[in-house]
Amino acid sequence: MLFRSGVRVRNIQTNQTEELPLSGVFVAIGHTPNTSLFKGQIDMDEQGSAAHWWESREGENPFLVQIKSKDLPEALKKAKAKGFSLVVIDTAGRDTMQNNPAILNASFCIVPCQPSLADMRAAQPTIQTLNHAKKNFAFVLTRCPSVGQDADKARKGLSAQGLVCLPVTRERKAYKLSYASGEGVIEFEPIGKATDEVKAIFKWIKTKEEKLGHEF
Repeated sequence: MLFRSGVRVRNIQTNQTEELPLSGVFVAIGHTPNTSLFKGQIDMDEQGSAAHWWESREGENPFLVQIKSKDLPEALKKAKAKGFSLVVIDTAGRDTMQNNPAILNASFCIVPCQPSLADMRAAQPTIQTLNHAKKNFAFVLTRCPSVGQDADKARKGLSAQGLVCLPVTRERKAYKLSYASGEGVIEFEPIGKATDEVKAIFKWIKTKEEKLGHEF
């Protein structure tokens, strides 16, 4: 398992590249690569959105490790030994989440939720597991309509069950286009509303993480 220590960012407007230090690693559990190279070595997942996005990128950063759930504790130990201070774990949603290694090993859990009754109901098994495991977590509202009170109503409903991230993401083309091009939205559109949303969410999560006593 190899870990990197830097990331190359390209400005799509000027085509200039810049090397930035990297202290985080993205771990995807149970995602399917485009080839059968890893078949039998990782759990297979039908969606694999994170893995497909990563495979479409020109560079290798952010570094992504595809592992079986049972190998997560060892992967985290290796990441720490290599100097990574942030590990983002992406795991497929499941109806039964008891003993989910991502939850058990995480210091802070993020529960994405669209502002719809269906999504809020679908999040209930995850919420129950998080509460049972006594894990710190927060909801992040995604794909909110640009107009209307949907986000405010959803935030009010979810706040009775846990923390709700104040910044939200709106339904914007930049998210779909950046995914299709194998870029993060900040790479795809350095100056824009989608980039502002992502930065605001990261800042909010970082602040909460630090407040709860975990080094981010």
